[in-house]
Amino acid sequence: VSSYVWVILSFAISSVLWFAMVVVIYPEQMLTALACAGGLAAVFTTMLTGLKNTKDELERMLHEEIPEVLELVCDSFLDQYDKISSGSSKRVIATYRKLEEELAERTHAYVKHRLENNSLIKQDVLGDEKKLPKEALGCLFTRALVKSKLWKDILHQEQHEDEHQNPEDMVQTTDTVLESLGLPQEDTTKMHYLDLRMRLEDKEREEGGENIHKYGPDLQQKLMKVYVRMQDVHMETPPDVHEALINPKRLAKCMHRANLAKFKTLEHPKEAGSKSSLQICIQSLNEEQVDQVDLYLVEHLDDTLSQVDISELVTPFVETTIPVEVQKQVRFALDMTRQDSSAQQLYDQLRRKKNSIPRRQVKQRLTLNRQNDPDGLMSFLADIGVVERTAQRRNAAHYNGLFHRVEGLVSDWKREDEEGHDVKDPIVDPRDLEGFVHELLKHRIWWGAMESILKNIGFPMTVDGSGNSVSRDIVMKEFESLSVKDGFLPADKILDFLRKVTRADIADGAAGRLWKGEMVMLMQHLKICGFVGKQVRSESGKEKKKNRSAHGEDIDIA
Repeated sequence: VSSYVWVILSFAISSVLWFAMVVVIYPEQMLTALACAGGLAAVFTTMLTGLKNTKDELERMLHEEIPEVLELVCDSFLDQYDKISSGSSKRVIATYRKLEEELAERTHAYVKHRLENNSLIKQDVLGDEKKLPKEALGCLFTRALVKSKLWKDILHQEQHEDEHQNPEDMVQTTDTVLESLGLPQEDTTKMHYLDLRMRLEDKEREEGGENIHKYGPDLQQKLMKVYVRMQDVHMETPPDVHEALINPKRLAKCMHRANLAKFKTLEHPKEAGSKSSLQICIQSLNEEQVDQVDLYLVEHLDDTLSQVDISELVTPFVETTIPVEVQKQVRFALDMTRQDSSAQQLYDQLRRKKNSIPRRQVKQRLTLNRQNDPDGLMSFLADIGVVERTAQRRNAAHYNGLFHRVEGLVSDWKREDEEGHDVKDPIVDPRDLEGFVHELLKHRIWWGAMESILKNIGFPMTVDGSGNSVSRDIVMKEFESLSVKDGFLPADKILDFLRKVTRADIADGAAGRLWKGEMVMLMQHLKICGFVGKQVRSESGKEKKKNRSAHGEDIDIA
């Protein structure tokens, strides 16, 4: 290899020196030097390309031919093995059958002894004496995980198993119960011992093993057959295992004794009220689990109440879902075509009140009087629910702006008299009353609609503000302070109103602390915490009000 490297390096150095010499000494022969260099580059490129194509062709041929060669070798080996080792295979199978029959007989005798005092179960499971031990144990296994009231149906199904039965009418057995739990059962006693070993040794079917090679399923099956047969031929059995396998009856006796030791954990002692070993073990395990219940609870809450996970769920809910729901309830309340909406109820009340006014009192009821006059148009608006009834009497903060807005609209909606002159009195024509109210409330929320909206979104508001709720008077004052301009709250300012009335900050989201207050009420109703960060006082209601007024505390629904 080193000689080839030196030859190539010598050739490359000579070519570079010759090229430099030609360029310096004979510049007129530059084209000849370039042509030589290009020729060498083309030769090397052609050689490398040919080498790569040949390599790919060989890999493709091997990829196609290796599975065929392996399959041919496997078929040849399996045929040769069947001819040579047929006698030993039959001996192993015969020994296995003896072991199985001996173990079944011993287990059958034990079951008969256990069921001596229970003739009903003994008759259903063991039947007559002609039933083989293996069949009797199969019947016992079929009923192991099924209630005894279904055993008669299972017996009837076994007696008519040769007949065609509807799958929906099939009785539940131990096999179906285990299959529903993801543990399907299969009788491996009928399998050839080499096939059973092949299934146990097949690591390819385990998780992740299916990507080890890319052979087809038929070739994989043949390779596994060759593998287990090679083990059978070349693998030496340990001396103790070989000694145990020589006498199948003695091995069956040992296995039966081991099973009896397990069965004894299910037997009840002779003392009345005593528990079996299995029950005592289960009881001790349950006590250990109960002792750890606080730890499990804390671990579960630590994972469930993760701040990151909660923020991922709460943030879109608070910033998107709740504002959208609030805006939807505002649209529903202001839609006069929606059944039982606030706007529809207001216009129904408007029509009823207008039709109930005597003709001689129409002018008096629809004339806008002075601001402090309790009669006239403002009284009519209070009767239909546009204005809160006590707003004028208690000189509410928004009443002045409301009156000036009504005054401006009345001037715009005045009609001419019969002679074509403008009416001097600030009166609204009865024919224009619905249009006047519609223009007055356009895209605005009055107090009656606000109450309905707060109720629909679950706002905790009550008359007296008991419990975790907010007093109606406090909410009304907040509404009046935000609607001081014209007496009504713009529909697009509903979220600002919720943030202010709930004393929210930037971290509380677009809809304020509404969701926090409702969550606290839900937790307290379900008696699941709900008092974290809140002082629980035991004094009477009067003392609470006194202390609250003395310290000047604000009401916070969260």
